[in-house]
Amino acid sequence: MDSGEPDLITLTAELRKARETIRDLEERTRFIIDSMHAGIVIIDAETHRIVDANPEALKLMGVSKYQVVDSICHNYICPAEIGSCPITDKGQNVDNSERVLITRDGKRMPILKTVVSINFNGREHLLETFLDITQLKLLQEKLELLATTDSLTGIYNHRHFIERSEKEMSRARRSRTPLSIAMIDIDHFKIINDTHGHAVGDLVIKELVAICKDGLRPYDLLGRIGGEEFAITMVDCDLQKAFTVSERLRKGVANHVIRAYGKAISIKISIGVAEVSGDMESFESIMNRADQALYLAKKLGRNRVEKLSPESSFQ
Repeated sequence: MDSGEPDLITLTAELRKARETIRDLEERTRFIIDSMHAGIVIIDAETHRIVDANPEALKLMGVSKYQVVDSICHNYICPAEIGSCPITDKGQNVDNSERVLITRDGKRMPILKTVVSINFNGREHLLETFLDITQLKLLQEKLELLATTDSLTGIYNHRHFIERSEKEMSRARRSRTPLSIAMIDIDHFKIINDTHGHAVGDLVIKELVAICKDGLRPYDLLGRIGGEEFAITMVDCDLQKAFTVSERLRKGVANHVIRAYGKAISIKISIGVAEVSGDMESFESIMNRADQALYLAKKLGRNRVEKLSPESSFQ
């Protein structure tokens, strides 16, 4: 007589079907995880040991699965000490951040990582997904370089030179140390361009920059302000020292012969120098005084250095 309850055969069949469904789901999940172009690592939240990793993660880390499984995650991903994990130690539910992956040969690879807490086999685990962003970082660096440097010479462009110099000026005021500005202009540069062409003009500019770099300290700032006009921010340098440095640069340029396309070309420069004064003077005002000194150098015959003290001005 039928009791209305499933018999053993039916239960066995349903159980077998359920197991097959679970196995199929596991296989599909594993296939999806293994096919992803993102590294995926599962970590035991208590021990911080890696329990599984997909092929992309192994490829990025440069290891085989047997090498990485049961290893402490900090040896490979986000080299933070135990106690600094955003999920297990700092109480975050999700961590989305740029981190560092340590490859088997010790190289540091920038990655974009997402971490969530999951329950796996009855224990808390961390599911970490990450992407290699090395190319993105390189692109960002190139864009930053384009945004901050002059394309011809590689030195700071006008805008970034001002930004960096204003920071140095603020630092100098806090530390009560001197800071001076030099404005440089190539004498009769238009004649050089008109006589020899713009290619030679570009070479002249690059040679001038090279001479300036050799004559300056690593922490002095050099920027291209305009076509043939340049500026230097001299850190921890008073007006007289800045004048001395500028005179040395002027002589170095005057004694240098530029060889371009079989021609020997000599150039001269004029320089104006001013020193930061007072806590209220803007960097623009200091540059204007250095520019006044440059104008005076040109008016007095070019190929010379002139300086204006804080209380001086030239009309």
